[in-house]
Amino acid sequence: MNIRFFSFLLAAILCVTQAVAQTNDYKTATRSERYILEIKPDAFDVMMLRDACLYHLNRELAKNDVRALIPNETLQNVSQIFADYIVKTEDTRVENAPKKMQLSSRLIDAGAGTHQSNEVAVKLTLPKGNISYNDVAEELVYQVFRRKSADVLINPTYIFVGIGCAFDKTQKKAFITITLGNYNLTSTDKKTLKKSGLPISTSSHGMKGYDANACKLCDRYPNISSLRSNVSVINGEVFFTTNDYRGFKRLLKNEKDGLAVDFVMRKQFPCAGENLLNTQMPQRGHMLKPVFAKDFAKKNIESGKQATSRLSIPLGAIPENIPEYEIHLMILKDGYVCKNIFPVWNKKFENTTLPVVEPFPDTVTRYNTFIYRPESTIDTIVFRIPFEVGKSTYSKEDIQQLLDSMRQPSFRPLEITVNAYSSIEGDTIMNNQLRDERIASIMQALGQFSNNSAPITTASNDSWDLFFFDVVGTEFQFLRTKSKEEILEFLQKGDNLVKLEPILAKHRFAEIKIVAEYNISTPEKEEEFVVFMFNKALDNYDVDKALAIQKFIIQQVLSKRYSTAAIDNMRIALKPAHTGLEMNRIWLRYAALGKPIDLDFLRDMRSLFQLNMDNVYVKRNLICARLLLETIDSEYYVTDMQKEIDALLISPLPKYAVDPLNLELQIKSLNSLGNTFKVSNEEEFVAAAYARIKEIIEIDKNNWQAALNQAAIFASMGEYDYPLEIMSSMIQNPDVSEDFLFTFLAMSTNTHYMHHTQAFVDAMNAASNKNRNRYCELLDSGKLSIFVMQNPAVKKAYCEVCNHSF
Repeated sequence: MNIRFFSFLLAAILCVTQAVAQTNDYKTATRSERYILEIKPDAFDVMMLRDACLYHLNRELAKNDVRALIPNETLQNVSQIFADYIVKTEDTRVENAPKKMQLSSRLIDAGAGTHQSNEVAVKLTLPKGNISYNDVAEELVYQVFRRKSADVLINPTYIFVGIGCAFDKTQKKAFITITLGNYNLTSTDKKTLKKSGLPISTSSHGMKGYDANACKLCDRYPNISSLRSNVSVINGEVFFTTNDYRGFKRLLKNEKDGLAVDFVMRKQFPCAGENLLNTQMPQRGHMLKPVFAKDFAKKNIESGKQATSRLSIPLGAIPENIPEYEIHLMILKDGYVCKNIFPVWNKKFENTTLPVVEPFPDTVTRYNTFIYRPESTIDTIVFRIPFEVGKSTYSKEDIQQLLDSMRQPSFRPLEITVNAYSSIEGDTIMNNQLRDERIASIMQALGQFSNNSAPITTASNDSWDLFFFDVVGTEFQFLRTKSKEEILEFLQKGDNLVKLEPILAKHRFAEIKIVAEYNISTPEKEEEFVVFMFNKALDNYDVDKALAIQKFIIQQVLSKRYSTAAIDNMRIALKPAHTGLEMNRIWLRYAALGKPIDLDFLRDMRSLFQLNMDNVYVKRNLICARLLLETIDSEYYVTDMQKEIDALLISPLPKYAVDPLNLELQIKSLNSLGNTFKVSNEEEFVAAAYARIKEIIEIDKNNWQAALNQAAIFASMGEYDYPLEIMSSMIQNPDVSEDFLFTFLAMSTNTHYMHHTQAFVDAMNAASNKNRNRYCELLDSGKLSIFVMQNPAVKKAYCEVCNHSF
């Protein structure tokens, strides 16, 4: 490409840019196919270059699921002025421009508003040889989206764009400016405002418009729109009240920091006419004199100790004869109006399902191959009653379990066998007599302490077989080869009888075998039987069966079919193998009685965790209790807790059991941040927490209910941008509920930009189709700020649908 060509190209651009407005057909197939054309000196088309740039910018935005920018003639003109300027200075840093070249100055010169506008400038080094419109546009996109400037284009605040283009004298560099804005570009001149007869302020009381540097703290202040909820009217005077005076001082503390009231009138947005709004000034309607931070303490109507923590100050009286209005709150920093907050609609979330942070029972740690169901069965129960040497009496404790079983209403003995044993030492006749006496003793107990009617069979046995079995593996194993006489003789020698006493003591007992039928015809009798079977399973070391039975008990207690007594009647010895069973019993006590998790539960979980650190349900419930009861007091606490939860995510636990804990940690840490603990890098900490929340509640493009659930979480923390972004893509889904649409509109009032967007327009239209009366009531009742009528599409639809003429 020669010098002569570039000279012609530069002249062509400078001549044409002021006269031609950006076309709206830049994305049509017919138009976009021409972007591959080579730029020729005798047929240069500056609008083709602008269209190509916008085409590729919007394609890149679409890849990121971001709205397309709409070409705007005013922005195009002011953008071209800046491109013509920086081609001379080669300085693309917009902050370095002199005052007359600053974006606000150029917009004012064009008669446009200055609120919420921004600009990006890029210098492109052109490749050698022939280039096409596409080449320049694609290089622009590459340069813009690899820099921080991409954040400006992605920012949903901006919906309109203008592009300026210029080449330097060397014909080797191109300068592209991208200027962005929204409906604040439309501004009514002061003369027209005065003619309206409305008390609209044309003086800002010395306050200036938004300045990015001065307003940094405001832009970072969490959920700053919620401050509007602190405004009230008492006896014709506007008050601002906060219960966090100390925290509020961190926002407004300098001499020229302060608050002001802006009365925006409904008549500023007539259905039959243009809006009466000057967006070159920081106020929107009738502005009262500011109240500065240096005067807060003096004006505070609170007194004593309360005045140190609570602020309540008058901001001014409502002007006389002012027509119907709403109050906007202006936040001032160093003499700049950083925020002008319109009323917020704090609509409650309805029909949302959020993960519940609560303990979980351990029903899957031990694998069960069966599901327990109680059945009326005939079973054989064996009791062994020990006796002391030479005696036929027993202790009450030893026979108590037998007697308790006999007294159960659901326990009906069919047949009883009593078999008495005596140890081998001693005279045979005496042993026979002793065994008979032991049988009689048991028979007497059965008759005295139970109303048994089952037949009883008795038997008397010596214990030689037991003796030969029990000496195996002991120092007396050699006696197995001896005759009974030789063994009895051996026992009489020295201290052999004393040495063998531990074995012989086990052979002095009565064995009672009861063949019984269990009556489970009523829930009460079934409960007794099932608890008995649970305890029997544990007595037999069958933990798997015990867990299966316990699952059934849990179901019945929670459904109130069994009494809560079943909880305490489960006899569970504390040992590692029983950790899950004991935890279930503790959990069931809290669940059945509706008790909130308390310190006792936390202590129980700590004890069980020390007993068995491998039980992931105990670990999960310990973390759950800590999250519910403990205060987050350090960044280390969060980091350590996150590691523990991450470990659970790769454990056998199902994801649905861990997600509520993970979510609670993120929400609690964000809500506690700055109150009970601080972090080294707050921006990174918050970003990481939000990223985890997004992962926990996974959303696909059609799952509007999940989007609503997630929005409820973010809104509870004062974060609205992300959920609104997700919900915006679903507005046109015909399946979304009415509540989804109205919740979206309510959430939008917590931002300064959503009413400019197409998604907001679509939501308003969809809401009017779902419920016209409810839709019209939004503005009539003040739920939505009248300021949303700044968007002409919203205003037109509302006036037509609701038949208003104000």
